Amino acid sequence: MHARDKFIARMINERLKEGEVGVLFTGSYHDALRYLEADISVTRVKERERVNAYFQEFLSGVDSRFEELGKYLASPASP
Repeated sequence: MHARDKFIARMINERLKEGEVGVLFTGSYHDALRYLEADISVTRVKERERVNAYFQEFLSGVDSRFEELGKYLASPASP
């Protein structure tokens, strides 16, 4: 996954021109953002930790926060 994240970031770094806006949709376990150049500003629309927590609850069958996290994921994005 690290190699894929580096590839994604390299493509963005090489192709996104000054003044342009891009949108990146990836799974929550990807971390391409850490490889982006420092002058690229990023706005997340959902908190990565909460998205990962949802999937952990889903996969484990534990539902202590499942409903709360599901509501968060289904709520409108707020940058």
